[in-house]
Amino acid sequence: MNSDELLDIIKSRRSIRDYKSGIIPVDIVQKLIEAAQWGPTAGNLQPLELIVIKNDDNKLALVSAAGGQEFLGECSMVFVMGANIPRTSSKYKQRGIDLYCLQDIAAATQNVLLLAESYDIGSCWVGAFNEKEVSKICLLPDHIRPTVMIALGLKDTTVETVERPRRKKSDFVHLEL
Repeated sequence: MNSDELLDIIKSRRSIRDYKSGIIPVDIVQKLIEAAQWGPTAGNLQPLELIVIKNDDNKLALVSAAGGQEFLGECSMVFVMGANIPRTSSKYKQRGIDLYCLQDIAAATQNVLLLAESYDIGSCWVGAFNEKEVSKICLLPDHIRPTVMIALGLKDTTVETVERPRRKKSDFVHLEL
């Protein structure tokens, strides 16, 4: 893959909320996990704790924890991206808790989303959820903070995706004076 092909994947990625039934092949799931594993982290402390949810009852519980986002129950699986707070705070103290572990999980999440797109797997980053409920569903210990959920599944190609306009570069790029 060259840089233009990578940019095409970045630009074609969309939040997919409509899925058809079917299972994501195990080898692709393993590659998605590997993509998360290789996300950059502050101090290489690697705070990611990744929980794979495939059970229908647990997915439905996540729907409730996410305020009724039904697609979480309809996708093939959900990756719950947790941050192991002590791994980052041990070196970076409060800034590790407040910022670095969140950045680390965000980077891992983006890796998963982009690799999923390269396999034509639908994905949706979910940040709106009750952390305590998700922790309970996933049986997370207190030091693991659920930070992001990623819905993953086979895209329902009968549903049209909408182009989302982007701001012009000149609106957000600020050059050094």
